[in-house]
Amino acid sequence: MGPVQTVLLVCFAALLVLVVAEVVTSRRYARFLLQLAALGGAALLLRLWIGFPRLADGGRRSFGAEANAWLMIGLIFGCILVGIAAHHVFFLKGAFSWAKLLKSLLISPIILLPLVGSLQDTSSFGPMQIFSFCLLAFQNGFFWRIALEGAQATLKP
Repeated sequence: MGPVQTVLLVCFAALLVLVVAEVVTSRRYARFLLQLAALGGAALLLRLWIGFPRLADGGRRSFGAEANAWLMIGLIFGCILVGIAAHHVFFLKGAFSWAKLLKSLLISPIILLPLVGSLQDTSSFGPMQIFSFCLLAFQNGFFWRIALEGAQATLKP
């Protein structure tokens, strides 16, 4: 299993645990069912679309060498997480909530997948290209909620 599949599985599992823990403490069953349906729908969509958790292309891996793939995906993923956390703290209203931050962090594969899809082979990347992708990943993490809110506003009648 590649780095992207590992990140997706870990985030899906952690989000499922968080959603179950939330329903146990809050007893909000309608919200739980909605979140569970969304998580299941996302997993089903990924399964039908790319064969997740297997590789969709029969085992071909991008990013060059396997060690290089783990490093590059780790850097990009880390920058996305830092961007999401920075957004959470920057726009914080009221008391800090670890649960809200953790939920935000666990949706990070939504941001990771398009960035990973834009990379082919990182073995020839120089330091400036790697830094640029890390900066882009941080920016995408920081502005993820703003982009989704803007898209949601255009969908309203």
